[in-house]
Amino acid sequence: MDFYLGRSDWKTLQRGEEHSFLLVNGLGGYCSQTVIGSNARHDHNLLTAALVAPTKRFAWCAE
Repeated sequence: MDFYLGRSDWKTLQRGEEHSFLLVNGLGGYCSQTVIGSNARHDHNLLTAALVAPTKRFAWCAE
């Protein structure tokens, strides 16, 4: 599945935060953000690693 987003799809900050992505590694870790790079929700992180899957996860966020 391919999505093509252009500059016209997020002319405002609010519009850019409507589109987000989720990238998983199959081991319990994931990366989730909006397409403009903001962490709009509490589960958006640059990296969430499952140290002891599935209960102990470490989240790394850019600030």
